[in-house]
Amino acid sequence: MKGTRPTISEVVVDLLTRNHPVYQHIRMGLINYHALAARIKPTVDRVTRRDVNVNTIVVIIKRFSDAQSKLGLPPTMSVLRNSKMTLSSGVVDVTITPKREAFINELKGLVELSSELNERPHIFPLVSSIKIIADANDYEKLKAALKSRYPLKPRLNAAKITIHLSEEAERSPGIAAYITDLLYRNGINILDAFLGYDDIILILNESDGPRAYTVLEEENSEIRK
Repeated sequence: MKGTRPTISEVVVDLLTRNHPVYQHIRMGLINYHALAARIKPTVDRVTRRDVNVNTIVVIIKRFSDAQSKLGLPPTMSVLRNSKMTLSSGVVDVTITPKREAFINELKGLVELSSELNERPHIFPLVSSIKIIADANDYEKLKAALKSRYPLKPRLNAAKITIHLSEEAERSPGIAAYITDLLYRNGINILDAFLGYDDIILILNESDGPRAYTVLEEENSEIRK
């Protein structure tokens, strides 16, 4: 049936957008498309369950790069104006990889499990995995509930920055690019990013959390002046 596995394009774009250093280098035109395609081919083959031609991946990367170059960045005034930000430490980023046919049931189970946790987690279904962003104090409950079915890939000692974009902020894909680029220029590595229409959630090393928050808050303060 159609839709039982992700397309080659979906997998490649997912890989490019989730790897922030690679994404930034694509935006700056500093990536060798063929070298990058050869590097991600094993992952693309595994997820799509195909032997994908490297040139096919190169074409997808080039189209993605061309699209990014046309986006541009919105003016600073429209990006963080009146946005509200919160910083949370003591966060755990857990990845599970259920079989594709089990995705829906697993998502339902995670929603039910949420009611038993101290804080409601963020649950993000991705192409071949599910991300759970939770309070570190809830990790043992998550581990006990899930470890018998899936190998867990936890990223401990993480921090979370939530950016609530104001109604006045311009709704543009450039907003996310601006924020990730700002942190990149300040030497802050983003472990994961989840981009919504109204909210942006950034996952960082716990040690980078306060500095990233300061960079964003200073930018917001400059805008208010």
